Amino acid sequence: MTGSFLSAFDLNKTITELQMSEAKRLIHNSRALHAEYRRNAELVKCVYDLAWEVLKYTLGEKNISLPIDVRRVADVLGFVVSSDDFSSVELDYILSDHDCLPVAQLKMRRKLFGKEGESICGTIRVAKNLNENSTRFSIAHELGHVVLRHQNPIGSSVVREACPGMYPLVDTDEVMADMFAQALLLPYQLFQTKRDEYERDRTHWPLDFSTWIAYIRDKAQIPEYHAVIACQEIKKRDIIERIGQAEDLFQKWILSISGNILELENVCSAVKSLYARTVFNLEGWGYSSEQVADILFGTWSKYGGTKDSQIRRDFVSILHDYWLETVITDDGEPKQNSDLSLPPPVLQHIFNSLYDVGLSKVGIGKVTGLEDYMDSAQKSAAEYPLEDTQDVQNKTPDSEDNVTGTEPVSDQPI
Repeated sequence: MTGSFLSAFDLNKTITELQMSEAKRLIHNSRALHAEYRRNAELVKCVYDLAWEVLKYTLGEKNISLPIDVRRVADVLGFVVSSDDFSSVELDYILSDHDCLPVAQLKMRRKLFGKEGESICGTIRVAKNLNENSTRFSIAHELGHVVLRHQNPIGSSVVREACPGMYPLVDTDEVMADMFAQALLLPYQLFQTKRDEYERDRTHWPLDFSTWIAYIRDKAQIPEYHAVIACQEIKKRDIIERIGQAEDLFQKWILSISGNILELENVCSAVKSLYARTVFNLEGWGYSSEQVADILFGTWSKYGGTKDSQIRRDFVSILHDYWLETVITDDGEPKQNSDLSLPPPVLQHIFNSLYDVGLSKVGIGKVTGLEDYMDSAQKSAAEYPLEDTQDVQNKTPDSEDNVTGTEPVSDQPI
C-alpha cells in the first residue's frame, strides 16, 4: 500500500498524520486506496467472465437459467459426481490435527483411451449428508479448482485435498474456488435480470435486504452464506463493468472532438493527463468527487457527452487511476506536462467546458496546470475568449450551469 495513514495501526499517529498532512497528500492516499479496491474488483470480473464462458460452453447461452444445472456442467467437462461417506477422510483429518471436516473431494486423472485421450477427467465426491444447496455449491467449488488450474495433474491420478467446508480460515485457492462457484451458480447477467424483476414486483415492497437474499438464494439454490457474499462480489463486478463502459464513452468523445483516429491513443492520453491534474487540483481545493464530476462533465451533453451523473462519476474514477499510474511521480509530484501537443479543437473544448461552469481564465490555468502556458494554449485553441471576471465561487445559484453546493472548503480563490 502507498504511504496512507490507513497503513498505520496506531490511532494517535493516524490522527496526527490527518491533522498535519497537506490536503493533496491525503487525497492522493485516498485515491490510491480506491484504485487498490478497483484492482481487486478487476480480478472478480475476470472470474465472473470465466464462469460465464464455462456456462456458455457447457450449457449453451440460450439454456443458461437459474438454478444452474451444475451436474450437467460437470458432466460436459468430463467429471462424474458421486455422493459418498466421508468417514475415512474425516478420520484422517482428525488425526492430522485439522480444524475442520471436509465436505467434498476432487480426483483428476488423464484419459488414456478414446477420442479424447490425454485429456483431463475425474470424479467429484460430495459428502452424502449435505443438503442440495450445499451439494450444488460443493460441485461448483471443485470445478473452480479445475477451471482456475489450482491443481496440475502430472501422473495418471491426482487427488485434490478435500474442500474444507464453509467456515474455516483457508488458503487463497479455496477462496478463489468459492468465488468461481458463486459466479457459476449466480452469474452476473442473471443476477441483474432477477434484481430488476424483484424491484419491479410490488409484492416485495418495501424492499428489504434479508428478503432479497432469501429470494436470490432460492432462485440460485445456493447456501444463504454464499448468496450474501455473491451479492457483494457482484457489486465489485458491476463497478468494473461501468468503468469499462465509461472508458469507451470517454474515448468516443475524444475522437468526436479530435477528428483523427490515427492519433486517438496519444490524444486520449494527453486529455486524460490534463483532466486528471484538473481533478486533483479541484479536490485539493475542497471539492468532492461528485462536485468535480459535475464541474468538469456537467455540460458535456452540449458537446456530444452524457447527462448520466453516474457515468460522470465514473469518468472521475478513471482519471483518479490514470493520475496514480501516469501523471505523478513516485513521490507524489506531477510530472512535466506536455499537454500543449493537444489538437486545438480538444484544447478549445476543454476551455469551453471549464468556462461554462464559471472558471475564469486564471482559474482554468491553475486547475489545468497550464497557468504558465495559457496565452499560447489559448491562441492554439482558435483564440477562444476567456473572461477574467468570473469564477466558480461567484457563479450564482440560479445560473443554468451552476453546480449545486460546490462551494470550496478552502479559502484559496479559483
